[in-house]
Amino acid sequence: MKNLSLKFTTAAGKNVHLTIRNVNQNLSQEVVRAAMQDMIDAQLITDKKGIQQYTKALSAQYVETTNTPIFDAEPAPIVANN
Repeated sequence: MKNLSLKFTTAAGKNVHLTIRNVNQNLSQEVVRAAMQDMIDAQLITDKKGIQQYTKALSAQYVETTNTPIFDAEPAPIVANN
């Protein structure tokens, strides 16, 4: 599964990340940039101090996570026979 990781600058000059799960994996740069700009223009997200969290779009990337089990002690699920 790939997630979309978006990186923004806050009004305080710090970097923040937003991860979106189960996202379309064929998004173009133009679509992602436009969506990020829409989020910036909406000015909906602030922190506890009221500082705007998304003021400049810095980057976007797909992130794929691979799970490698070390052990699994969970019991197998019970399957009902119909």
